[in-house]
Amino acid sequence: MIGIIGVRFRVCKWSVAGGEVIQYFVVAQDGAANFASSPTGASYSSAAAPVTTINARPATLQSYRIFSTDLSALALSSGTLAPGFAANVTTYTATVDNTVSSLLVTATPADSTATVTVNGSTPASLDVGANTLTIVVTASDSTTKTYTVTVTRAGSSAPDIAVTQTSAVADGGSIDFGNVTLGNSSAAKTFTITNPGTADLTSLAFAAKDGTNPGDFTVSALSGTSVPVGSGSVTFSVTFNPSAGGARSAGIHITSNVGGAK
Repeated sequence: MIGIIGVRFRVCKWSVAGGEVIQYFVVAQDGAANFASSPTGASYSSAAAPVTTINARPATLQSYRIFSTDLSALALSSGTLAPGFAANVTTYTATVDNTVSSLLVTATPADSTATVTVNGSTPASLDVGANTLTIVVTASDSTTKTYTVTVTRAGSSAPDIAVTQTSAVADGGSIDFGNVTLGNSSAAKTFTITNPGTADLTSLAFAAKDGTNPGDFTVSALSGTSVPVGSGSVTFSVTFNPSAGGARSAGIHITSNVGGAK
């Protein structure tokens, strides 16, 4: 509700031929004894009877107070309101990063006598996903108006690492190089590293080879050290050079900002 706060109203009587008609209009106080009508020089006319007199200054001046349940300003400590604030718009949205777990709402009432509550308190706690904040403005006459802000908190972001050869290679998985004659080398097998996570994969590097026969496997350098979210890859290749007969094996470990080694 929008109103003028603290305005004084005048009730005036219009006398017309054939009867008395009461009209109401706002007047401004122009000093201790002077009053002006609004509109200035207002007159009343009727097809049946024109105005004959105007009681321009009744003995009683009546005062009224119109209360407001509007906000004059609304702001968030993080995120941006959409659409921008306007007193007559009551529904808004905003988005914040995952790191924002609570939000301070600053709501200023247009009427200094009104009270404002935000979901019962502020700052308001935020869960991941959509959070509905209600701002209730209560005027002195107990009328209310509710503004709503839906704040969406982003999910946590983290990188991940996936390795494929001809198919996915699970963490701790193995690749068979087949039978290779002593003194010969296998064909190089190419491995591809991708990032299925929600943050950039960085700091890619090899840890030292381990296992039973690490010297029998030659590992090329990585083609890069990072994979952005949603695109790109890094490759490397491995060649098997058996130094003796029988089953031979080794472990290759990749370190990154994912933590640990894969």
